[in-house]
Amino acid sequence: MANRIEVLGDPNNYLDIDIITEYEFMLPSRNVIHNILNRRTPEVTMLPISTREGTLNIVARSYSEAMAVVDLHRTNATFLWTSDDLNVSGEQLYYVLRGAVTAVQDQNVSDVWTVSVEYKAVS
Repeated sequence: MANRIEVLGDPNNYLDIDIITEYEFMLPSRNVIHNILNRRTPEVTMLPISTREGTLNIVARSYSEAMAVVDLHRTNATFLWTSDDLNVSGEQLYYVLRGAVTAVQDQNVSDVWTVSVEYKAVS
């Protein structure tokens, strides 16, 4: 297993994935900035930084593999991604969808697809 994405709480609902080409994330600020009339400087409510959010780009070697990734993410659930790839050795990410799941066919190799999953990390 290089990468596995499973539906949390349903150990029989998972996909083993060969390649995740991109694991991108950011840590959004949760600070609230209050602009005050007739003041040059704002008041700021400081809050802890948010959990990771970003995109997983998953390579599928066929249309049916791409649709399996899409279908898995149709589940109204929390997902668990685990990896033993060198780039993210031991990585484990609990996440929910925060945006779109997009499938794009490779322009050069017709049977290769990239499925992008926009996620928000949860504990």
